[in-house]
Amino acid sequence: MTRKLLQTKEKIISLRKKIFVSFLLFTIIFSGGFYGLSIKNAILHAGTIKSLERESKGLELSISSLNSEYLALKNSITPNVMGERGFVVVPVKQFISKKTLSNVVSFAHEI
Repeated sequence: MTRKLLQTKEKIISLRKKIFVSFLLFTIIFSGGFYGLSIKNAILHAGTIKSLERESKGLELSISSLNSEYLALKNSITPNVMGERGFVVVPVKQFISKKTLSNVVSFAHEI
C-alpha cells in the first residue's frame, strides 16, 4: 500500500514537472513569437516613417517653388500691367460701413 502511494506520489511529482516544463516552454515560445512580431512591426513603421519624410520633403520643395513663383508674379504687377488688364484707378475711394450696409439691406426688403 505504501509502495503504491509512493509510486502515485512520484507520478504526481513527475506529472507536475512535465506540466511546469510544458508551461515554461509554451511561455518562452509565445514570448518569442510576440517579440518577433514586435520587431517586424517596428521595422515596418521605420520604413513608413522614412517614406513619409521623403514625401514631406518633396511637398516642402514644391510649396517653396510655388511660393517663389507667387512672389515673382506679385512683384511683377505694376499699375501699367493693371491698366492693360482693364483695371482703372478710382478717383474717390468708397467703403461700406454699418450704416450704409443697413440701408442696403432695408432697401432690399422693400423690393
